[in-house]
Amino acid sequence: MTKLAGLVSLVAAGCLAAGFYAGYFAGVAKGTRSIESARGAPPPAEDVSSPEPGARDASRPGARRTASGKDFESPQEEENPLRNEPTETLLAILNASPREANERDRDLAMHALLARVREDPLGAAALLPSITRGGILHAVCRELAVHGGEEGILAVTSFITNTTGDIERRMEAIHALAGLPEDRAPAGRSALLGLMQESFPEEMQHTLCSAYGEACGDRAVTSLLELARGTDHALRSEIVLDALGRFGTAADAPGLLTLLEEGTWTSQERAAILRSAGRASGSGDVLLGLLSALPQGVSAEAVARAFAEAAPSLKVDAEAVLNLLGRELPANAKAELARGLVRASGDDGMQLLLERVRNDPSSVDPEALGAALAAAQRKDLVPAMLETMGSVKNFETLHQLARGIVAASGHEGVEALIGLIESGTLAEGRLHPLCGALAEAGTAEDAASLFGLIEKIRDPEGARALMKAAVNLAGEGGNAQCATLLGRADDGDVRAAAADVLGHRGAAAYLPNLVDALAQEEFGRAQWHITRAIAMAGEDGVQQLDEFFARDANEPRKHEMLNALAYMEGFDSTRFLAEALLSDRSGGIRSHAAEILAKKADDAALALLAQAAGREGDAEVRAAINAALDAAKKRRE
Repeated sequence: MTKLAGLVSLVAAGCLAAGFYAGYFAGVAKGTRSIESARGAPPPAEDVSSPEPGARDASRPGARRTASGKDFESPQEEENPLRNEPTETLLAILNASPREANERDRDLAMHALLARVREDPLGAAALLPSITRGGILHAVCRELAVHGGEEGILAVTSFITNTTGDIERRMEAIHALAGLPEDRAPAGRSALLGLMQESFPEEMQHTLCSAYGEACGDRAVTSLLELARGTDHALRSEIVLDALGRFGTAADAPGLLTLLEEGTWTSQERAAILRSAGRASGSGDVLLGLLSALPQGVSAEAVARAFAEAAPSLKVDAEAVLNLLGRELPANAKAELARGLVRASGDDGMQLLLERVRNDPSSVDPEALGAALAAAQRKDLVPAMLETMGSVKNFETLHQLARGIVAASGHEGVEALIGLIESGTLAEGRLHPLCGALAEAGTAEDAASLFGLIEKIRDPEGARALMKAAVNLAGEGGNAQCATLLGRADDGDVRAAAADVLGHRGAAAYLPNLVDALAQEEFGRAQWHITRAIAMAGEDGVQQLDEFFARDANEPRKHEMLNALAYMEGFDSTRFLAEALLSDRSGGIRSHAAEILAKKADDAALALLAQAAGREGDAEVRAAINAALDAAKKRRE
């Protein structure tokens, strides 16, 4: 750490003093009142009857949100020069970019279109697929929900459930059902609850929960909690629980934390409860206080991670976080705390942490410093990030650092990571986390550098990750370079990595290369990967394997082939094992096939083992097959 402390002292050119929010959030302890008692009874049964189609929003007479996003008093319809323009013309103006249509024309077109929706809601429903701009879609969907009765809301929900539509536009339509006037709000809530019966992508589930919470008003927390505890919906419970934090207040936070005492939540649901409690409170003290007395079933890392994820919306006492970094906590928890410090306090928090490291290097773990540096994403801190990589052991922190380096310095960061790999200073096993960042931010030109490095490293998993990154960056020529490495590389791990990548990216096109490589291969790991790559080439590959296995006299290689295919997903290994069990010349291969079939223990395996035991001429092999048959029967008991 001495070298690192020296580097940090150069980076931390002065510690910025700042005042931070302090004071422990009261009422976290067991026994505080529940959310239900704080919020009162659930909302009464709702009347979802529709008003007259011509009903107006009495809460905002005349005022509407315009295409430009401001409040604009509706002109008298007879004064609107666009009132008689065809609907297609109005949509063309509204869908146009700001350069193609001025703001006044867009506002007038919006009012003309909304007037048309109010006059003929059902006819307007057909317009939804042709509206490309989100704000326009939101306004039209709202008008349909307000003035179109049950059929208007049905038109909006049908648009939302149409899986061929753009997700962003469908989410705009969901939001339109949330802010309806008082007389239509019950129908909006009912429609949102109905949508929750459908299967939606995760981002749309988040939108549904947000819209429902908004539609429930003051009862948002209670209503969402009832939803999370219920089973009559298709939402993921942790997504519902995450929404609690967006609508809860400081008064709700203690009740949210008491939910952790219920033993029925999954780890993902507990994490969502922690995040929501923190966001509802607005103070980091609520989650940080839990580290002194962890709730049952909740780890320090889970609390710290929730703090880091909620940090941007919290007031955080930076000194309190720094003090926690010096306590006896798991390294992963300290890393999350440091990440949360920087996310909450920005450069001020980073400077305080760097000052602490400069004064006492041993007071901050490398993982914590690495997580903070990665979260800061500052170009001037890239040297410190590169230096810290040598001390960090946690894969997630290494990956965060790699992405932070690239985010802070662009392609210079990519070159810095490549240089770090070339230096050979990274310990075995630490290369894999870097490759994801390289694959995300590198270029086709960087692929050549990565291919050149693959044969120089001695890290099997790292070689595979580096090759995947290189092939992804190289585009169409990546597979060909991979096949070249398969045929020429001296290192068996590199050949294994090349076969693995080819198998997943284009085995059929390189089937002759793979079969030739298998015939020459003597390294077990490479034989295993080449065999599976050939099997991934489809029926032609399976036929090649059958023929190769039947004529091959290399028994160790055939054992590797059996191991590779035994449990391969999507491959009919039973048929392949049957050939080996009943027809192979080698007694060792027949016995090996019997052992694998015994572990399968299905009807086909039992029948094959019984057949083989009855016809096996070699007493030793027959004994092995009978033992396998007995083992398979025991597995079935």
